[in-house]
Amino acid sequence: MVRVVITGLGAVTHLGFGHESLAQGLMSVENRNAMRWISSEQQVELTGYRIDDSKLAEHLVPFKTRNMDRFAKINIAAVQLALEDASLNVDDLEETGYIMNTTYGPWESTNRYTKELVESGPAFASPRLFPNTVVNSAQGHVSITFKMKGPTSTIAGLSAIPYAVSLLTKGEAERIIVAGADELNENIMEAYKELGSPVIFGEGVGVLILETFEHATRRGAQIYAEIGDYAIGSEPTMNLWFEGADATSLIYEELVSEISLNREKENLLVLSSTNGSQIVDRLEENVMQSLKHTYPKLEIFYPKHILGETFGASSVLSVISAIHLLNNHTEINEALLLNNEIGGNHIALIIKKWND
Repeated sequence: MVRVVITGLGAVTHLGFGHESLAQGLMSVENRNAMRWISSEQQVELTGYRIDDSKLAEHLVPFKTRNMDRFAKINIAAVQLALEDASLNVDDLEETGYIMNTTYGPWESTNRYTKELVESGPAFASPRLFPNTVVNSAQGHVSITFKMKGPTSTIAGLSAIPYAVSLLTKGEAERIIVAGADELNENIMEAYKELGSPVIFGEGVGVLILETFEHATRRGAQIYAEIGDYAIGSEPTMNLWFEGADATSLIYEELVSEISLNREKENLLVLSSTNGSQIVDRLEENVMQSLKHTYPKLEIFYPKHILGETFGASSVLSVISAIHLLNNHTEINEALLLNNEIGGNHIALIIKKWND
């Protein structure tokens, strides 16, 4: 059986640059107050967690970023941080794959281009801006910058982790960089606010270096954790927004019943998917009650209460959070990650502390 391990971590969030900043933010009560600002189009007050762009340039010094938009740049920065963490450089990456997940992609570029198109007409829309409006543009910039020629894909509406794991276990690659990324989308935030949603938004990029255990061992890599069992499924009523979902759905109970948790232990860490939506709270409620009966010392952590709803970035950022939380617990060896995506796809994923 092919074992898949995590050998590098990268994160760019409102808490800072690097997974260490994320870890510190998880344990601190500081930086938990969301920012407030007036939206550029509807002129309404929005609330969310923003990346500090003033620190972005220092993480892009060696790279040619002239033709990149902000979305590509935050992805480049996060990947570079993960590579540094995994003691890898560009010369090591030719056969490495890159799989990323995003829900809304390069919103800033898309919005600018669309406004030019609508307000000034096609003749005045910028041809230089258009390439960065394509949803997989950041993936292209990352692959070119780091000279990766392995399997590459951009997917939407589902965590990139299961796909990357399947490629590794099938032998189609020995190392894959997995990323999740989304930037704050004011149009979506305005729509959610108008509909009365209580969800607080965030933005960020999370990156994992995944390798087969054999490959990681051959190069003497540090290993943070092992990817365990997972199950994915769909609740189609979560179609366009969280509040539209069927709160009586048993999707999480069904997924958790399919995976091989160690049920002989009293301890389990659960990374919750709750994001302020009462519907998502109710979707998790039944499975949490069931888990509490099985694990008397169940501990629940809520990443989205600190990072906001980061959509495509959320599953990877939750994995990074789980790794740091497991390292701070001497008695807990497994974490169960629950996550959902707009469109209705859900995942239950086990992260195992590395004790070998």
